[in-house]
Order: sequence, then structure tokens, then C-alpha cells
Amino acid sequence: MRYRLLFILLIFTCISSFTAKGFAQDNDSTEVGQKPVILYNGTPKKYEIADIKVSGVKNYEDYVLIGISGLAVGQTITVPGDDITSAVKRYWRHGLFSDVKILADKIEDNKIYLSIQLKQRPRITDIVIHGVKKSEREDLMAKLGMAKGTQITPNLVDRAKILIKKHFDEKGFKNAEVNIVEREDPENAEQVYVDVNIDKKAKVKVHKITIDGNMVLTDKKLKRTMKKTNEKGKLINLFRPKKFIEERYEEDKQKIIEKYNELGYRDAQIMEDSVSQYDEKTVDVYMKIYEGQKYYLRNITWVGNKVYPSDLLNEQLRMKSGDVYNQKLLNDRISNDEDAIGNNYYNRGYVFYHLDPVEVNIDGDSIDLEMRITEGPQASISHVRINGNDRLYENIVRRELRTRPGDLFSKEALEQYDQPLKEAILTTTYRLARNELAVKAQYQTYEKKLTPEERNIFIDIFTYTSKILTNTKKRDQAEETLEALNRIIKDNNGLKTWALGMSVKYKAMLERAKERKSAQYYRTVVYNDIIENSAAIIADGTKRAALLDGDRTDLFKFDWSQFDE
Repeated sequence: MRYRLLFILLIFTCISSFTAKGFAQDNDSTEVGQKPVILYNGTPKKYEIADIKVSGVKNYEDYVLIGISGLAVGQTITVPGDDITSAVKRYWRHGLFSDVKILADKIEDNKIYLSIQLKQRPRITDIVIHGVKKSEREDLMAKLGMAKGTQITPNLVDRAKILIKKHFDEKGFKNAEVNIVEREDPENAEQVYVDVNIDKKAKVKVHKITIDGNMVLTDKKLKRTMKKTNEKGKLINLFRPKKFIEERYEEDKQKIIEKYNELGYRDAQIMEDSVSQYDEKTVDVYMKIYEGQKYYLRNITWVGNKVYPSDLLNEQLRMKSGDVYNQKLLNDRISNDEDAIGNNYYNRGYVFYHLDPVEVNIDGDSIDLEMRITEGPQASISHVRINGNDRLYENIVRRELRTRPGDLFSKEALEQYDQPLKEAILTTTYRLARNELAVKAQYQTYEKKLTPEERNIFIDIFTYTSKILTNTKKRDQAEETLEALNRIIKDNNGLKTWALGMSVKYKAMLERAKERKSAQYYRTVVYNDIIENSAAIIADGTKRAALLDGDRTDLFKFDWSQFDE
């Protein structure tokens, strides 16, 4: 960091000539009002700070600004020395000042009177983003971390550049260029306009995928396993995404390993991989795979089970001695399938159940599994509460909530909110999909607290989302949306906070729009929010959910100003 060396000016006014080691002065040249001068080749001297004055900053109290310096009245400092230099560095590290000076107004005996002169960094009058569409500008504004009225600092600018680059990197624009420029505000000398100039360049796509070491699975099968990383120019990938996104590529690598595990190759791994630039618009992907050997199940033993006999558990597992060691099937039969072993326990009140499959012996290509079960006690329902039941969804809710106080806990009866959306929703009608989204979002629990306008907003959100999911012409987009929604459900036990957060942004958009835009525009906004901005959306939804849980009547008295342009 650039630090300015500041000079404390010390001049001793004497009636008679005075000479001190390291100091030189000419009394005849000293003018009225001239500040004392310190020569840095002189001998350091200790002074007690008698007073500190601050100038140049309007928006902070003096005691706050003085506190930043680390200096205080009554403190003994050495001049020249590190005390003043350290104080200046503290101001620079704070990031809010473009110029710092610390001067000595006067010196009396061993007392020094300091004057701290600061120049504040300008505040932002407005932020203008160039080079992208309006919908993208709205997304970027929510990520920038800059807002009108805030001070602009180098750290803030650097962070904004990083976030914008990351935003476009995730969308496949890996060569995007970002330049942030400050323009003086002619009407306010202490404020600036901020221009964010973006050149997205072309999307980076995959030119070629090269795979080495595979014998069991062909290149074609492995490339088909990779859902999001596909070569351009191939007819087979006509309707598949071709852009290269690092995160999606990592997911596809995991899909390859899972495919091998499903076929019994438990030791399979990607030994090395690389992504190299082919040309300005494309990259080459290379992977070297170690397949290992194929494994089979030899013995399956059950330990700790008392509720269900081992024979019944073996039947439910649907895996037997001699079968391929299919780890995907094993996990599905333990916990993922509707009739999985775990669900049978949970539906009988065994909420503390746990099953841990342990490979106790590996002999050649054979594996012995020990299925270690902890059943625990049964749990009962203490209370069942339904808030805000609505007539549109009442039948659905009451059909699903078949629980009463005293009943044994049943996962099946309570899982409608936190279970993932099934792929079948992609082929249903948008109206049925909309109803399912509303149930997952627990809309019935807060509907009665909404105004008619706000109810329409929620219905719009569910409608636009369901039309994305059921759009057969854009199946990739639909699948991507389904995947993102299921991640939200998994992380938040449903879509409640997501829906509440979406309503915040949607209402703000409507309030500042001069006229309602097309349905396609809002579908695009909803899609981008689901894919790219779910974390920020859920954060806003969490605030509203907290008000809901407190049964607050001022639920929708929300601070919308943070979304203003």
C-alpha cells in the first residue's frame, strides 16, 4: 500500500538564539502562523499530546476519527518516531480516506498540539452497468456489494470485479472482462458516479473431451454420463449444454465415479484431469481413469436388528450373495427408495434408527458386508398444529397430515414438505405442478396474512416456475431448474423460505416498474434467481419466515428500499 510520509513541523520561537543537536532554524525567517518544523535527521524527542483536532470529514464524530489513529490526549509520543507513522497507516488500512496528514499546530515545552487532516473517499451517487441486458443488471446489482450513498473504496471495487467475473464464469463466459471507472459528480464534489463496464466475450464451450484408461466403459458411454459437460459440434449433443462451467464439470466427474460404483467397480477414480485452452472460445478436457476390478457380494449379515428379522431385511435389501456390488442400489435400498429399509423404520416411529453398512472383509473380488443397525426407542407425536389453512389447498394438506397427538411418529406422513420433487413433474401440466410447488412451499400456512395483491404475487411465482418446469421445448432448462429446486428443498426442508424470498424481490420489481413486463421476462428472472441467486433469495425469505413464526401481523411491513435502483 502507498503511504505518504507526513512531516510534523516543529519550530521553536526563541528570543535568544538556540541551538540543539539535529535541529536547524533561522528565527528571522519564521513568519506569524508558520507551523513548527521537525527535521528527520534530528534527535527524537518525547512529547505529551496536549490536544488533537480533526478536520476534513463531516459524517463521523471527532472521537471516532481520533480513535482510529490510536493516539490520545495525555499519551507520550516520540517525534520523530513510529507513533505518527503508525497512526497514518491505521487510517490507510481503514480504507475510507484518500489523503491523510498529521501536523503539529504548536509545541509548548514538552507538550504537542496535533492536527489530523483527512480527505474522505467519495460516496456513490449512482451505479451504471454497461454491456449487459437489464435482467442481468438486476442480478449483478444484488451481488456487487455496492449501493448508492456508500463510500467507494479500493477493496469494494476489487471485490465487485471478482464477484462479476465469478458470475459470468459460472454462466460459461470465462473470458469476461470487467472495468470499473469512477466519474466525478458535477453537482457534488464529494460524490462520484460508478461505471461498471462489462465485456462478456463469447461463451467458452467444450471443443474435445479425451478419456484415457477406460476399458470397461467406452468413451461414448462416459461422455453420455456427463450431463453438463458436452462437446460442441456433435449431433448427439444437439439439445445438451455445451458451455464449460467448472462447477458442473466437477459434478460430472462425480457422476462418472458413481457410474463405475454402480457396476461394481468400487475402487474407480479419476487419477488426473486437466482443462486447457484450445482457442479463444473453446477448451479441451482430459481425464485419466483408473477403473480397478469388479467386486461381488459374498456374505451379508445383520447386527442389532430386533424389530425386523434378518430374512425380511434381506428381502427388502434386494441384494444377495453373488450379486454385483452395486453401491448405488445399496444406498437406494437403505434410505433413498420409498420402500427403503430406513423408511420402514421411520414410519413405525423409530426416529433414532441408523444403519451403517460395513465392509468387514474383502477377499479377492468378493466383499462381506455387515449391516449394523441401531434401532433405538419409538417416538410419538406430542402436538399437531396447522396454521393458516386455505380452502384451495386444504384437502391436500389434510389428506397428507394424517397425524394426531399420541400417534407414533411417521416420516411418510410428514415428508411432503422436505421430500424432493419427482422427475414426473416435468411431464405434468403446469397447473398440477403449480399446486405441488405451493404445497412444498407451505403456502397454506401464511396465505391468510397476505393482501390480495401479495397472494397474486405468490401465485405468479408458482406459475412462472411451473411453466419453466413443464416446458418441453427447453428440457435442459427444466431439468436444471428441477435440480436447483431440489437442492433448495434438501438444504431448507422445503421451499417455504425460497417462496417468501422470491416474493420480496418480485414485489420490489413490480413497485419500481412503470408498467408490467411480459410473462417471458418474469419467467427469465425467476429462472435466473432459482439457478444463480437462491442463497440471497433464501436469506430474505428467512427474515420473513422469522416474522411468520412469531405470528407477527406486520409480516409484510418489509424494508423494500434495499432493492431500489
